Amino acid sequence: MPIGSPNGKYKLRILDNSGISLLAVERTASKVNGLTSFRSPLDTSNLPPGDYRLSIQEPGFEEWTIIRLK
Repeated sequence: MPIGSPNGKYKLRILDNSGISLLAVERTASKVNGLTSFRSPLDTSNLPPGDYRLSIQEPGFEEWTIIRLK
């Protein structure tokens, strides 16, 4: 997570190119060696090869941050 990200429960979604959520999970992040991080194994075996977006929502926020995946 970016420097300064808070501890807490994060929501993650895998989106297709049209913005439809294909997979959604919630994970708890905590500081490790000064960096906020979490482990989030996701079973994406049912998703066909292609371009996707990772959408992350920080605790206490309504907005989602979107990251392109290849």
